Amino acid sequence: MGQRSGRVRRARRAGLSANFGVYLYKSETQQRFPILDDPNMWDIFAQPLQTRSAPNIVGSAQDPKLGGETLIGSLNVYDSSLHTFKDGEIYGVRVMEGFSGEEGIADQFGTPRFEGHANLGVAPIAADKSWSAKIPANVPVHLQAVDRFGMSIFNEPVWFSGRAGEARMCGGCHESRPRPPTSRPASSTPSRSAPASCSATRCARIA
Repeated sequence: MGQRSGRVRRARRAGLSANFGVYLYKSETQQRFPILDDPNMWDIFAQPLQTRSAPNIVGSAQDPKLGGETLIGSLNVYDSSLHTFKDGEIYGVRVMEGFSGEEGIADQFGTPRFEGHANLGVAPIAADKSWSAKIPANVPVHLQAVDRFGMSIFNEPVWFSGRAGEARMCGGCHESRPRPPTSRPASSTPSRSAPASCSATRCARIA
């Protein structure tokens, strides 16, 4: 708005009389009927709008059995579009909690490449190559595929989080989006064993 008002003032100082408004034009009578014409602005880029009823509010699905935590996992940890894993090399998925680099790291205020990582735990891979874990809600995490020595095989490049009672289950680990996930017979849900507990946050451990 400030830029447009400035252009109007400059145009007037230059002796120009350009003005833009929004009008309804009737071709039958070749008349214009003003809808909006603010003398302090050039009213341009009008968009037609149509009223509609408010959509129904649909709440997120929440599982009370999660006890306020978030469930994450995948059907097949080896199904990935980012990396090709050797069969059997993945022991588990390490869940890494993120915390701000502004906490005690001098001269790194607001520098995202120095964000801190803290290990929440490792979810072992089940026999059907699936895994699942419970993590704290509303806490940024990223994942690492690790071998039996705890060494990272591949590091997820993005952070994500979940809400309390939310289940975020995937077909694989960054699997191909166009291709539907494949599940093995009698295994439409990952990790029929209990999910690994990765719920103790960094703040709880150092308190």
